[in-house]
Amino acid sequence: MKRMEIHAEMDETTRQAREALLEKLRNDPRIIRFLQTEKQDGQFLEQNAGAMGRYLDSLDRCSRCRGLEFCRQPMKGRGLAMHVVDGILEETYVPCRRQQAVMDLRRHRSSYRIFHGDPGDLELSMKSISMEGETPEYMCSYIAAMQSVDKPGGIFLYGQPGTGKTYLLTALANDFARQGLKVSFVKVPLFVQDFRQSLEDPEYRQDMLGHLKFSDVVVLDDLGSEGISKWTRDDILFPVLDYRMQNGKKTYFSSNYTPEELLEKRMWVDLDDYNAFHAIPAASGTDPFPGTAGENDRKLAEKFCCVSGCIFSVAGRLAGNSFHLEPPVVKCC
Repeated sequence: MKRMEIHAEMDETTRQAREALLEKLRNDPRIIRFLQTEKQDGQFLEQNAGAMGRYLDSLDRCSRCRGLEFCRQPMKGRGLAMHVVDGILEETYVPCRRQQAVMDLRRHRSSYRIFHGDPGDLELSMKSISMEGETPEYMCSYIAAMQSVDKPGGIFLYGQPGTGKTYLLTALANDFARQGLKVSFVKVPLFVQDFRQSLEDPEYRQDMLGHLKFSDVVVLDDLGSEGISKWTRDDILFPVLDYRMQNGKKTYFSSNYTPEELLEKRMWVDLDDYNAFHAIPAASGTDPFPGTAGENDRKLAEKFCCVSGCIFSVAGRLAGNSFHLEPPVVKCC
């Protein structure tokens, strides 16, 4: 391609500024190295002084970098890169090393079918979690989470808010996503709210349920904090967990409630259910449904709450083990 030459007269001030810039460029080691790498000479530098000046400014801004949050580049996290193609200088903005590291950490975002988290959460990994100062319970939960990776089931984490349940399961979900597995990380109250607001869009609702059913790994975070109703129980949780149990899909849970409290919370979705269940006389011996009078009366009780019982049973079989997180824990939900 033939270069077009344009001649224009410069006033004295402009001429002096240009000479000062050229002098600066000629003596800068980075520019000298660029010219050597691209096999260009002083004439090339004079013809592209303005562009090379912008390149040097970009390098200077990066050399004083204190982190992405303090980035002074026109495009945050991206610096100016120069290449010579057929004698023509081409300018492009490319990610700096800090931005590239963040992009590498977040590249697995495409493996998520649903992700109810902040962008920064995508940078978490199990290896990045320090056990320094953590409680024995948290360490036990961390070990159990790590060991669950190669086992068929997941784990159920419960404890008070702020004990690190979400933090731990987010890191674990990221590690699965980095392996290329399809993952859905769902905050159950948010999912229920979104599902309720899309009642007039059955296709969207089916897609969302499909993600929870068919993902390789599902994390149901904050289970039990959503508004309890027969609808959420029967139309959302039960079909999802039943499918995942029948097909051996890895599923993780976190809750502010113990497994026993969660079972009780899900059984009594209205006062009639509660009264009907507790009206049955107590029987001697051990019974998984306390307050029933054996097998026959148990069936009567199950008429009101069998679905809730199944949901807990499914969750128990999916999760495998429960671990209690006791405060204080350094990490927060």
